Amino acid sequence: MLIRSADFWRLWLVGFVLFITRWLDTLAMAIYIYHRTGSAFLVSLLVVMRFVPMTLFGAFVGTVAERIDRWTLLVGINFALLASAATLALLEHAGMLEIWHLMAASFLGGIATTSDNPVRRL
Repeated sequence: MLIRSADFWRLWLVGFVLFITRWLDTLAMAIYIYHRTGSAFLVSLLVVMRFVPMTLFGAFVGTVAERIDRWTLLVGINFALLASAATLALLEHAGMLEIWHLMAASFLGGIATTSDNPVRRL
């Protein structure tokens, strides 16, 4: 039975943690943008940037995901997200963080989510 499989629970737990982390990431960026600009439009645009990749690339990502080793793709996705978060932290620490950096990171996060979904479900 699937529920008795340790691999199933590991995959489910990692997916759950990633899901929560991605939403907290979006929330933190939205709060930052709102405090910095006071613009609800820019906050909305940030969320749109997170979901645009699913619309643009969703149909093609499944095909690519079938041809690439799942483990390699999952590790690559998570390292890309780590690099994005580290870059944002360094830019903020240096006082150089701009709104477009957050939009680009949100778009990258959307690409990661779009890629992650079919890989976990193959």
